[in-house]
Amino acid sequence: MGHSLLATRLIARIRDAFTVELPLRAVFSHPSPALMAERIAPAEAVSVSPRPLPVPRAAHLPMSFAQQRLWFLDRLQPGSAAYNVSAALHLHGDLDVAALRRALDALIARHEILRTTFSDQGQHIAESVTLDLETREWDDQLVALAATQPFDLSVGPLLRAWLLRRSQRDHVLVLVMHHIVTDAWSLGVMARELGELYAGRPLAPLALQYADYAAWQRRLNVDADVDWWRQQLATLSAGDVLPPDRPRAAQPGGRGSALRFPLPAASLHAAAAAHEATLFMVLLAVFGAVLHRSGGPADLPIGVPVANRTHAELEPLVGFFVNTVVLRLDLSGDPTMQQLIGRARATALDAWEHQAAPFEQVVEAVHPERDRARHPLFQAMLVLQNTPPEDLRLGGLTIAPAPIETTASKFDLTLVVEAHDGHLAAVLEYDVDLFEPATIARLARRLQAACETLDPASPLSALPLVPDEERQAIAAWRSGAPLAPAGGTLVELFEAQAHRTPDAPAVTCDGRTLTYAELNALADVVATRLVTEHSAGVEAIVGLRMARSIEMVAGILGTLKAGAGYLPLDPTYPPERLAFMVEDSQAVVTLTSDDIGGAPGARRRRAVLPAQTAYVIYTSGSTGMPKAVAVSHAQAVVSVTARMHHYPPSATALLVSSFSFDSSV
Repeated sequence: MGHSLLATRLIARIRDAFTVELPLRAVFSHPSPALMAERIAPAEAVSVSPRPLPVPRAAHLPMSFAQQRLWFLDRLQPGSAAYNVSAALHLHGDLDVAALRRALDALIARHEILRTTFSDQGQHIAESVTLDLETREWDDQLVALAATQPFDLSVGPLLRAWLLRRSQRDHVLVLVMHHIVTDAWSLGVMARELGELYAGRPLAPLALQYADYAAWQRRLNVDADVDWWRQQLATLSAGDVLPPDRPRAAQPGGRGSALRFPLPAASLHAAAAAHEATLFMVLLAVFGAVLHRSGGPADLPIGVPVANRTHAELEPLVGFFVNTVVLRLDLSGDPTMQQLIGRARATALDAWEHQAAPFEQVVEAVHPERDRARHPLFQAMLVLQNTPPEDLRLGGLTIAPAPIETTASKFDLTLVVEAHDGHLAAVLEYDVDLFEPATIARLARRLQAACETLDPASPLSALPLVPDEERQAIAAWRSGAPLAPAGGTLVELFEAQAHRTPDAPAVTCDGRTLTYAELNALADVVATRLVTEHSAGVEAIVGLRMARSIEMVAGILGTLKAGAGYLPLDPTYPPERLAFMVEDSQAVVTLTSDDIGGAPGARRRRAVLPAQTAYVIYTSGSTGMPKAVAVSHAQAVVSVTARMHHYPPSATALLVSSFSFDSSV
């Protein structure tokens, strides 16, 4: 079964080719070309929705409904950066800065929306704009500064570009836009076109611009869709989706943070196939089930963004097209997971068929009781990003995304799931004025546990909210075996020991000794540098090319504290093998002993979950190419706990093996 975005594009192509308006659920009920052909063949030509066409340019043009909402919110809270959209990219190699400037200017000339400003009269398009590509020397605070500086919507351009120079062949490009001129799809368009323009290749002219879409949207008759939403959401109550840790303020501050963690892809895809549902529908059911079991309501509204590019002419444009729909998930009656996935499927299909109604008109039609402390219709959002990412290619440069720390939150909770290359990476964004980090970490563990075992016959009340490693530890305890810490990580084990014995010797080498407190502080310095200088995010791999030393131990602990996994690189190994391991593992950076140290600063590290990778070990390669084995914190904790139980305790232990072997852990 296809994803709803692909299904929407297919419906658009069928409309253009056969002058037939099909409901979106037709794609799901006819999931093969042959079945779809049978569905189209007997259909008669009908009056399809009008196509968007160019409109004459005037001093001021109408905003789209979505733009109008953001303009109103900006007037309500001027100076807010909550709707900034940011992207940062590591550029490695010989960067042609002049070519990059030309490409950015050409991109702005090509897309009117990047030359647009706003006022009470509408949107105004400037004839030309030259972007000031600010070039600065690298500072780990500049990425966050660029991302959080607010825009004045009446003064353009609403695009900010900073080029941060780390070395002659190492730069970070930071692009920041206001949401009123862009969306997630637009970032892919810009990445593709920026690469073409950097290379000097011409682009085909655009048939439309965003202002044409805004004018077309204003002419559409969506009364039937708005009426459907009015009935669907009439009795909706906007309560808390998760019991907050702090009282809700009279007006939200918009301060946010985020927690990254993996989800088990195999079980979720298997559940989708078994229930003739999409991955999104299964995620909706699981997200709703965990929120409900964690104290949320049985009548649960969840906001979902839809691309809203229902005509092929809109696909190559930059602009704020995305619409929001509200999925009202029914969790009453203790349904089985099979029943709940069925409810999620039906709810999603109904919503997709009425997605043409702008969210702003839906809110007006439903007319909920206004409360500045809450979003009018929902407090939680679910986002699935499973379209193939556009590869930005700038000549021969090596390009990698650089994560930007989340500092704003539009809703109480937002679950973003990225699906690429068979893996699922999740991010829980949350309002820090409502929730403690520990609450969000617990919610993440519950989501992981619920996804690991999706028993279709199991009722909602029996949904396992304890992860596998915790259940295994409890079972071991009941059998008399030692109990591993619930949800434990190597970071937690070490920090607990450092707290118990801060002044005790932790590591000694060549006549030099660090106490647990000193080693912990040094590891924090390493973690902070990895996060701020190298953007080593969750599930990133950090190479450690070091001999046995105090720096090696600090490097390991610092990498783990940063949320990354370490790749041990024994300097005595052949250079060819070390180079292969670095390339094959896609390590974001390789540290040596000289990189360990420095004055402590503001501690920057990420929450670490048991399912995250702790380290990567390569096989010997004696039977072929060496293969990598990733070991999670949960697996390492079980191993460490078993060794502590079965081996006689000792005051000291020698590290005699290479740290490229598991026995070193």
